[in-house]
Amino acid sequence: MRSVFTFLISFIFVTTSLFSQSYQMDADHNTTVLACKGELFDSQDYGGFLFPGCGSGTDEYCDNEDYWITIDAGVGNQARLNFLFYNIESCCDVLTFYDGPTIASPVNSTLAGFSATGLTTAQSAAVVTSVGQFMTIRFQSDGSISRDDAGYYGGFHALMGCAPSDCNGNPSASDNCGTAPTICSLDQYCGNTGGWYTAGPESGTLGINYYGVFCGSIENNSWVSFTAESSSATFDITSSNCMFAGSGVQAMIFDSPDCVSFTGVSNCINQSAASGAAILNASGLTPGATYYIMVDGYGGNNCDYTILATSGVSTVEASSSLGVAMCLAECTSLQLNTSTPATTYSWAATPSGTAGLSSVGGGAGDSIVTLCPTVAGTYTVVGTGSGICGGGVSDTVVIVVDPNLVPTFTQLGPYCVGDASGVLPTTSTNGATGTWNAVISTTTNGTITYTFTTSTGCFIGTTMDVVVNSNVTPTFAQLGPYCVGDTPGALPTTSTNGATGTWNTTISTVANGTITYTFTPTSGCFTTATMDILVNPTVVPTFTQLGPYCFNETPATLPTTATNGATGTWNTTISTVANGTITYTFTPTSGCFTTATMDVVVNSNIMP
Repeated sequence: MRSVFTFLISFIFVTTSLFSQSYQMDADHNTTVLACKGELFDSQDYGGFLFPGCGSGTDEYCDNEDYWITIDAGVGNQARLNFLFYNIESCCDVLTFYDGPTIASPVNSTLAGFSATGLTTAQSAAVVTSVGQFMTIRFQSDGSISRDDAGYYGGFHALMGCAPSDCNGNPSASDNCGTAPTICSLDQYCGNTGGWYTAGPESGTLGINYYGVFCGSIENNSWVSFTAESSSATFDITSSNCMFAGSGVQAMIFDSPDCVSFTGVSNCINQSAASGAAILNASGLTPGATYYIMVDGYGGNNCDYTILATSGVSTVEASSSLGVAMCLAECTSLQLNTSTPATTYSWAATPSGTAGLSSVGGGAGDSIVTLCPTVAGTYTVVGTGSGICGGGVSDTVVIVVDPNLVPTFTQLGPYCVGDASGVLPTTSTNGATGTWNAVISTTTNGTITYTFTTSTGCFIGTTMDVVVNSNVTPTFAQLGPYCVGDTPGALPTTSTNGATGTWNTTISTVANGTITYTFTPTSGCFTTATMDILVNPTVVPTFTQLGPYCFNETPATLPTTATNGATGTWNTTISTVANGTITYTFTPTSGCFTTATMDVVVNSNIMP
């Protein structure tokens, strides 16, 4: 709606600000709009200010059009088009509405055009509501006459809307004064001026054509009522999240005996320049009487709004001592606060009984009860106070009970005795912050349990078992002894008890003696280890000299064991078949002995 003075000028500026939430039949042809907030135009626009038209004038839609757009209101919801204006050729151009996502869906209804007699007030508006979540709109024009020849703009302009839902436990505002819900809990009552709401029959009395008591035209007004507590009342109204950023809502309070005749009892809010906060002051009220608050979007603007009664209104409010969120196994006190004394109180909770409601106690006549859920979930608790607002009035508090969460941590350890330990984190991997009862100690072996304490959200305490293992000495099969010059074995990199690591050097046999080798483990709780390897010197075997022998004498046998202990074999036996000196070679088969030789002399026989 618009004020009388600003209409002709503001119309141009408002229509040039119809941006991302404005949809055009040709530009958005064959698309699905996931929106409950927006407006729909024909192939040009309302008045030709935003897009060029067709034909001889800039305010005409085009010939031979066949475009369609689908509105998706969401599962379980309905879509509505609130036509602020439509003017199409009477014989041959038509708007068809389908209950479904395509033009093959069942037909909901059609809007035909008008004759050339001109556009009248009664013909300028229409409302189409879908049966389900989808509405497909199809516009078809023939090959001639694309606007009313009486000079009115050709085409159409409609507001999009979806069925409103309850907010803050209160019923949604009504489209008509006669069915306006009575709101006793006007504490941040919330609603919207969506396209679902239409200009009702009372709009002609209040404001259309600017002759009524209201401060502007009416396009999408809605109604709530309240019971006065005193002769005056004050309301804070705040609009936000508007479809058109350059304006907000208009609102006023009325007294009406029949929702046909109206008397204004407050100032008229007119947010023609911007959304935001405004104040409604009502006076001359009769305590106990019912009054009506009408809220409308400026120029059909779709805004969210809240209404806060700051004085003069009978209210009831249910509250929780823990707010609207709590953790499992906690208890919260629920209190019903009323602006006028109630004579009785009653409470009801959903779910109850086996669903996890521990107690709603205190008795039917108490204003305070206790909720102790035993399972997580969402609880709806309704408190009713009788004797205010003309009868039993209720307020609802919805409490979300979150499950208890266990903090999770990356496991630390295991450690070895004497290791530098890690630091227990003060923030869990799933977001809990807190403290531990101690720091990790590795002075002794064993499993130590550390306890984490937190006050974050619905997290509970938890523990971590950290293992400290004893240090073990690696064991190896002994190598050696070797003889000087031997090819030694390789020191193993894995011990017989599983330690892996490296040695400080390889085995050397270039000199005799005992050499100590050091093993450094690279894994596990193993200490360093050593191995002493003996390298013996080499020794020449010694024998008792045999011979000399005479030719053909029977010789002694070469011994297989040396006088210094070497055992082995000789290359041959002693022969005396010829005289001379023969060298025999001994090869040892054990110990650090070298080969040895013995020269045996065989003398010729001499005739005496």
